[in-house]
Amino acid sequence: TQSIYIDWGSFINAIINFFLIAFVLFVIVKIINKFREENKELSDKLKAGKLSKEDKAELKARGIKISDAQAVKAYLEEKEAKAKAEAEAAAAAQAEADRIAKENSTEYILKEIRDLMRAQAGVASAEENSSDGAAE
Repeated sequence: TQSIYIDWGSFINAIINFFLIAFVLFVIVKIINKFREENKELSDKLKAGKLSKEDKAELKARGIKISDAQAVKAYLEEKEAKAKAEAEAAAAAQAEADRIAKENSTEYILKEIRDLMRAQAGVASAEENSSDGAAE
C-alpha cells in the first residue's frame, strides 16, 4: 500500500503567502478608494465655485462683472430660487394632474354614482317616512 505524504511546511507556507498577498491587495484597494473619494469631493467643490458658460453669458448680458463677488452671489441665489420655484410649480402641476386623473378614473366615478344613489335612496325613504306619518 502506498501512503499519502503531506508536506506540511509547504502547505503552511502557501497559506501565509495567501494571507500576505490578500492583506497587501486590501490595503492597496483601500488607499485607491480613499483617493477617489477625496478627488470627487475636490472636484465637487471646484464645480460649485465655477460658473458655467451660460451663467457667464447671462452675467455679461446683465452687465455684471465676474469679479464682483456679491453680484455673482446674488445672481446665483436668484437662479437657485427660480429653479426652486419652477420645481414647486412642476410638483403642483403634477399634483393637479394626478387629482384630475383620479377624478376621471372609473373607480372615482363609480363611487360618485354610489353616493348619489344613496342620497336619492335616503331622500326617497325620508319622503316615504313623512308620507306614512301624515297618513296616520
